[in-house]
Amino acid sequence: RFQSLGNAFYRGADACVLVYDITQENTFQKIDSWKDNFIQQASPEKVDEFPFLLLGNKHDLKSSRAVDENVAKQYANQHNMIFYETSAVNGHNINMAITNIASNASQMDSVPFFSAAVAKEITLQHEELENKVEQTETEASGGCCLLL
Repeated sequence: RFQSLGNAFYRGADACVLVYDITQENTFQKIDSWKDNFIQQASPEKVDEFPFLLLGNKHDLKSSRAVDENVAKQYANQHNMIFYETSAVNGHNINMAITNIASNASQMDSVPFFSAAVAKEITLQHEELENKVEQTETEASGGCCLLL
């Protein structure tokens, strides 16, 4: 039902997080199709270098494990993915996983947020705003209101 939203949703993504349930083997078996779908929809420039994070969720239920952690680690290594087992219930490895993928994504050349052009535009806008503030402060003679 939401397939048509994929193109708009994925385009411009800086990273991809794929999550499976360690207690449900079938969710792990779908990782390839989810990754392929993402690549098809997002069309990243450098697929081999694009940051992927594979999360095996429900670590808090590891006694009911259906997916071996070593199998998932091996899969992640073979597909150049970062891997963690996590728990949304108790927060196990969540911060570490998100910090790691964010760090990897920020180092990519294709990330527009961190590009030199965007940084230059922000600097120019900031300088323009500062000039307006200075001009308005000079024009305001003793008032307590600042117009921008």
